[in-house]
Amino acid sequence: MDAGLLRKIAKWPHLGTVAYFAGFLLLSLGAIAALLSYTQPATLVREELEYSFTITSKFDGYVDLVPNPVFGERVRLGSLPVYLSAARNVTVTHSLSFSGGVFRGGVRYDVYLVHPDGWRLLYMANVSLPLSINITDAAVAIDGVAKIFGVSASDFSIQVVARAAGQMVRGPYTVDVELQHPISISVSKGRNRLELVGNLTASKNYNSTRKVAIPVYIAGRPVEEVRTLSVEVAVVGAALVVGATALSARQRKPEEAVDEKLAPLTVEVLEAEVPVAAMLPVASPEVLAKLAKMLERPIIKQKWRGKVRYMVLDRGAAYYYEV
Repeated sequence: MDAGLLRKIAKWPHLGTVAYFAGFLLLSLGAIAALLSYTQPATLVREELEYSFTITSKFDGYVDLVPNPVFGERVRLGSLPVYLSAARNVTVTHSLSFSGGVFRGGVRYDVYLVHPDGWRLLYMANVSLPLSINITDAAVAIDGVAKIFGVSASDFSIQVVARAAGQMVRGPYTVDVELQHPISISVSKGRNRLELVGNLTASKNYNSTRKVAIPVYIAGRPVEEVRTLSVEVAVVGAALVVGATALSARQRKPEEAVDEKLAPLTVEVLEAEVPVAAMLPVASPEVLAKLAKMLERPIIKQKWRGKVRYMVLDRGAAYYYEV
């Protein structure tokens, strides 16, 4: 920008007023932005799912029966109870399913004979499925142990336990997992009943979440950015207000300084043209004050066309100093 233009702008009489109002506007905008941004959090914390693993265990199977007109020759485990007198063998199958990742591990199957008093006998260890269990042989096995203690084994349960253990893997996550799922086939000689105890399906979940900070936005900009911008705008506005005040003070200073030097000889008149034959400038306010005292005339202060003129009138001449 041209230096001359800059000087003209600097001497523009309304520059201080414009700068003052611009600074006040920026200061107000900065205050509003600060109020909006500092009265709410910069971030919101939410729970984000890292992984969700599910292991599902499912038993299935059937009971072989003596052919009969009511139940037929076979009935599924889920359809028990049936009469014990019609039952021969129990066949059990099992499946594992996984979601959320890949399972690395294995499953073990054990069979127990459980007495009503609470103790149990390991009947088959680490067997493979499908597994067929002869009900008569199982009754003989637990009855032989019960006689040792002098108790009856007319009622007992055949318990099949599936134990899955290993790791679930997905991306960077590796989690140790375990699921134990038992079912029992209750054998009651006294009631002549064979029935299922427990659920054929069981599942277990492994979940993990983490806290994630989500930035809050105002008018499409992050709160932190609005906070910084509000301070910067307010600082610029305050600087403009201070600068405008200082500029206005500097613009008024020459007139005020002359007023101080010429008081109490000064008489201010309305803005009007003074009819004189000659206008004679003087070098300083001090010279004008001396002339006023010599001529015993007052000093007339006149605001004329954007300037302030101080004059001493003597006949048809006017001695003046202008700021």
